[in-house]
Amino acid sequence: MESEKKIESCIRCGECCEKGGPTLHSEDRIFLQKSTLRPIHLFTLRAGELAYHPLEERLIELSDEMIKIKGKDGSSACTFYDADHQACAIYETRPLECRVLKCWDTGDIEGLFMQDLL
Repeated sequence: MESEKKIESCIRCGECCEKGGPTLHSEDRIFLQKSTLRPIHLFTLRAGELAYHPLEERLIELSDEMIKIKGKDGSSACTFYDADHQACAIYETRPLECRVLKCWDTGDIEGLFMQDLL
């Protein structure tokens, strides 16, 4: 029986980018100030609205507002994800959640959930 090969670094499959844009945190404010991110790229989920909780894999009622990067062309894929090249258009200046996300070790991203939101 063959065992599955364990991923230990990003293989640029794009799965994380296709699942939706990141939530912005206070540390990401600089990207708005430098216009890497503009209001046209963003949307807000308001307190009291339902949102998908990725750790619990269910809908929850938000206790705080969340600012997120919009999907591309009506999909959930991050607006900055280029599927043809499996690349991020703003990779060098990507938001905090994108920088810490490791699909093979989700501890860091889990620690950010609903913390220090923008």
